[in-house]
Amino acid sequence: ALGSFDTDLYAGVAFSMSGSGFRPESNIEVWLYSDPVLLTTVAVDSGGSFVASVDIPADTPEGDHTVQIDGETIDGDETEIAVPVVVGVDEVGPELVSISLSTTAIDVTNGPQTFTVTVEASDDLTGVEYLCLFWWSEPADYGLTVGTDGCNSVLNGTLNLVSGSTTNGTWQSEVTVPAGLPPQTWTFIDWRLLDSANNETSGYGGAPNITITNTNVDEVGPELVSISLSTTAIDVTNG
Repeated sequence: ALGSFDTDLYAGVAFSMSGSGFRPESNIEVWLYSDPVLLTTVAVDSGGSFVASVDIPADTPEGDHTVQIDGETIDGDETEIAVPVVVGVDEVGPELVSISLSTTAIDVTNGPQTFTVTVEASDDLTGVEYLCLFWWSEPADYGLTVGTDGCNSVLNGTLNLVSGSTTNGTWQSEVTVPAGLPPQTWTFIDWRLLDSANNETSGYGGAPNITITNTNVDEVGPELVSISLSTTAIDVTNG
C-alpha cells in the first residue's frame, strides 16, 4: 500500500512519500509519466516499508502527470501503483522576515570590533538560494556587504544557516570592523533574496544603520627619515 501524499507537486521541488506491504529488502522504482522519467530507486526495509524524498525535475512541464510505483508485493508478485498528480511551477520569490544586528554602535578607538548580523527568511517551496544585504557610507565611499555565497559581491561577512532550513530559517554572520576606520555612518541600502527556482525579491530599508566612532583616528601620514646607500660608485670592470 502507498501512503497518502500531497498530489499538488512543483517542478524542482522534492516531495515525501512512503509505503508498506512490499517484498522486504527489495527495491522499488518511482516513475513520472506521461513521458516516462525515473525519479528514484528506493530500498525497501526488512519490514516491507519504505520512506523516500523524491525530486521532481526542474524542467517538468506544468499540468497533469502520473507518479507510478513499480515494485514487488510481499508475496513476490510484481505491482504497479499509479497516482494522478498536478505539477506546477514555483513563481513566488522568498520572503524576508527580519534583519537584526547585535549592536548598531561600533567603537574602534581601541581596536577592531565584531558584531553579529541575523537574518530570518523563508521560501515555502524551493528554499532560499542566497541572501544579500548592503550598507554604504557616502563620505567614506565605502560599502559593507553581508550575504551568503552566490551573492555576487565581495563579502565583508558570510551568512550561514544556523537554525531551521532554507524554506524557513535563520542565518547569521559575524562582521569585524577594522581598527583605524574614521567615524562614519553606514546607511542600509537594500536587500536581495533568491530562491532555487531563480525567483528574486528585493527591497529598500528593513535594517538599521551602523554608526562607527573612533576618537583616536590616525590622520598623519608616515615621515621619511632618511635614505642611504652603502656606496654610490659601482665598478663592474672585473665582474
